[in-house]
Amino acid sequence: MALFLMGVALLWICDYWGLLDDGYSEYSEEVQTEKKEVNLPPNFDNDTELEDDNDFRIVNEAYIDYYKEPKGEDGFYCSPTHYNYTDVAAYITSGCEDDYQRIRAIYQWLCENIEYDTSYSIYTADRCYDAKKGVCQAYSELFYQLAKAVGVKVEVIGGKAKTYYGGVNLSGHAWLFAYTRENHGILLDPTWGAGYVDMGKRIFTRRENCWIWFNVNPEWMILSHFPDDESYQLIKNPMSYEEFLSLIPISDLWIEYGLDGHKLYKKIREKDLRMPIFYGSGEGKLDIIDMPLRDVLRIGDTYTFRIRKKTTRDFAIHNNMGFVKLEKWKSEGDSVYSIDYVVSEAGNVKLSIQGETDDMWHNIIEYQVK
Repeated sequence: MALFLMGVALLWICDYWGLLDDGYSEYSEEVQTEKKEVNLPPNFDNDTELEDDNDFRIVNEAYIDYYKEPKGEDGFYCSPTHYNYTDVAAYITSGCEDDYQRIRAIYQWLCENIEYDTSYSIYTADRCYDAKKGVCQAYSELFYQLAKAVGVKVEVIGGKAKTYYGGVNLSGHAWLFAYTRENHGILLDPTWGAGYVDMGKRIFTRRENCWIWFNVNPEWMILSHFPDDESYQLIKNPMSYEEFLSLIPISDLWIEYGLDGHKLYKKIREKDLRMPIFYGSGEGKLDIIDMPLRDVLRIGDTYTFRIRKKTTRDFAIHNNMGFVKLEKWKSEGDSVYSIDYVVSEAGNVKLSIQGETDDMWHNIIEYQVK
């Protein structure tokens, strides 16, 4: 399988200020001068929202939040709205017992119902709700309006974001800080959580696991999201924009596969990390507890791999064609398997997963061997 993120831009990094074209100016003038309040649009009554069971409720989830002094509403940009989002926000958050659960429910609803606008023309909450699509600013503003309607304080963050390839779109990106309690909250990016865009074909693909970009550890967020306002970095040693540009790009597969974000953050800031190639074949199928954090392995050296299996499909490690399946790994219980693997040949070492409907093996990690 081709690299999961190769050939796919890690989320478009939408125009935050750069999309202020003539169409935007006309719409802004209309909204600002219109005196009549606009009610919820008729497409509120869609299939998703008429389900008897509310899929967006959660209960008793443990979480970590982060200290931050709040800003006033003039401390960030958000377009004016003429929609009353009270009913839809109350529906989305029904059954939620606290602000964290409300934030989580709204995030999930956005990720499952809003797609990225590949025409790059929708960037306000109202137009996003009508069309069920928008760019990053639209995702962020719709989240803000839904949260505000149920009394949750949210701030829209403007800044720059870095793709898997290391590119930075200077027109910018938008994401969010949502307050779970007084002076404490979490970072989230519903645009990146919703899915991917193939920039060449302008095709949006919804992500299976949206939670990678919900309640993101600030150490992980700063590696790909650089806020214009330093207070949103929320890290011990704030990063300069020059340092942000100089750091290697990250893959969300590193977190998807359960790697230690703090360890990665530390090695990246020390400029001491060269990772192997990652593929999306194992998403949702395993956690990688331990692996060599380097891109090149050496013949004759021993390397430890530990995984937690989350599927009935088999895994194997192989140096070229010498497959060692899980049956020959050490079982540690709780679906955890480990192996101290000795590299014997030049070429490459791969961790692979067996195909679901065929006898093929699909790569998860690939190292070079020297």
